[in-house]
This record gives sequence, C-alpha cells and structure tokens, in this order.
Amino acid sequence: MALVPDPLPLNAMYFSPTAGSYLKDLTETSSSLTLPKGQYFMYLASTSIQGASLKYGGAAVAPTDGGTVKAATSVLPPGAVCTVVLTAETVMHGIMNAASATGKLWITKVRG
Repeated sequence: MALVPDPLPLNAMYFSPTAGSYLKDLTETSSSLTLPKGQYFMYLASTSIQGASLKYGGAAVAPTDGGTVKAATSVLPPGAVCTVVLTAETVMHGIMNAASATGKLWITKVRG
C-alpha cells in the first residue's frame, strides 16, 4: 500500500455530486474505516485545536508531549484539508489528540 502525494491534480478537481463522500466520527479512542483505492480530500471538523491523528493500516495513537517514541501518525488540524492517494483498498484509523475531544472526519473521493 503506497501512499503517493499528488496535490496539484487533486487541487484542480472540480465539484462533482457523484464524487462520493464518507463521514467518520472521531473520539479519543482509535477507530477505523476501510476506503477503496482512489484519491481523496480529507477535512476535520472539530472544536479541539489539537486536531486528530491519522494512520493507515493500524491503530492510531496520539502523540505525547515529550514522548521518547515517535507516534507513527500524521496530524490533521481542525479546519485543514489534506489530499491522499490510495493505491489499494486501505484501512484508515483516526483518533482525536485531546482527551474527551470529538470530531468529524469528512472524506471525499475525487478520483477513482
């Protein structure tokens, strides 16, 4: 499962009502969603300024302050959009970074 950033072509995509969207509610416990191969925009809606951590293929763990072990995740701040290219069906795991925080991860498939 290779993840290849491809922001220029994705940013040039136009709105399509047939693109397909997913919604994943995130909490302080890692949860997952299986996504088919494709190219996506991901957007986090949350009041927690610490955002969420995302990981592909295994449970997400939020980074710790001063931790000696690197958290093998990517952090998505609230209100930010990231682009993701999945070359195969992939299980996406997400967790909010702050205790008791909740968020909604909106995922729109923009290309198959």
